[in-house]
Amino acid sequence: MLGKLLHKTKPDPELNQRIETERFHLIPCNQRQAIKITLGWANDPEILRNLMHSKDHYSPLEWVGQVGKPDNYNLFYHAILAKENGLTIGANRVRIDEHGTANNSFVLHSKKWRGKGVLKEVRPLAMDFFAKSDRVHRFYARILAHNVAAIKSCERIGFRKIGVDTGAAINPTTGEYQDTVHFEFLKSDWIAMRKKKSRD
Repeated sequence: MLGKLLHKTKPDPELNQRIETERFHLIPCNQRQAIKITLGWANDPEILRNLMHSKDHYSPLEWVGQVGKPDNYNLFYHAILAKENGLTIGANRVRIDEHGTANNSFVLHSKKWRGKGVLKEVRPLAMDFFAKSDRVHRFYARILAHNVAAIKSCERIGFRKIGVDTGAAINPTTGEYQDTVHFEFLKSDWIAMRKKKSRD
């Protein structure tokens, strides 16, 4: 028992890597780095609402607990840096569970970059990156029903809508219940689609 408590998960050497897109570097983060790049989210009600947090603001100490402990084996944070100036504009978070589901959330906190196709560029290459792991079987996303941009992004990529939970999340600012939408993409289908596109 003590051995398990003292054991620290080592980063997955295959996945503890940078991801490069045409305009962005995605840099893997440890816990300290993840806290630093996301600390502004702790007082941004819009971001917290879209991530389905229970509060609309957190103290720095509380935020440490919300970030969790990225180990680059089961929990990954990639800082998204714009190549044009090296500034961090957002982050991509992935948690791989024991069943091989890669649960993905994406935050673009730079208002300057909104509406400029960041998610369209980043998400497919991030999925290509995680699809190379034998530990990933399926991609999954849960999105608030009012987040139309994120839902359309999933649909454009080809995610399959698998259900709606009515009143499953509470708006931390208003206290109102909100619906959430669930999407999935089997890794085998993703790889087949990407191969077909590369041939076309």
